[in-house]
Amino acid sequence: MPLQYPFVATPDGDGFLITCPDLPEVTSDADTLDDAAARAADAIEEAIAGRMASFEDIPRPSAGADMCDPLDPYLSIKVSLFWTLHDRQETRAGLARLLGWHRNSVDRLFMPRHATKLDQFSAAFSALGARLDFEVRPG
Repeated sequence: MPLQYPFVATPDGDGFLITCPDLPEVTSDADTLDDAAARAADAIEEAIAGRMASFEDIPRPSAGADMCDPLDPYLSIKVSLFWTLHDRQETRAGLARLLGWHRNSVDRLFMPRHATKLDQFSAAFSALGARLDFEVRPG
C-alpha cells in the first residue's frame, strides 16, 4: 500500500508554503490548496530518497489532517523494506548473506531510482521473515 505523509500548507503571499512535520527538510510551494497534496508528495519523495541514499532514519508517517498524495508504489515498497530491515535489527550485509546475493544487489534494493523487480523484493522480505503484499483499490 503506497505511503502517505501529513503535510502543512501555510498561506504565503499568493500561494502556500508546504512543509511536513515528519520530515523537517521538506519545503515546497503550491499555488492552490488543490495542488498542495501533489506538491507535498513530490517534496516528500525527494526527502525520503535523500535519506535512503545515505541510509538515514526514515520516520513512519504520523497522523495528520491533510495527507499528501500517495507516494510512488516502488518507493513505498523500498521504504517498507528499509523499515523491516531495521525492525529485525539486520544490516544490508546480513541481508546479502541471508539471500546468498552480492552486497551490491542488496544495495540496489534501497536505491530510490533503481527499477527493482518484484521477485527481488519478495525474496528480501521473505529472508527477513515478512511477506510482500499489495492491494488494488478503485481510483
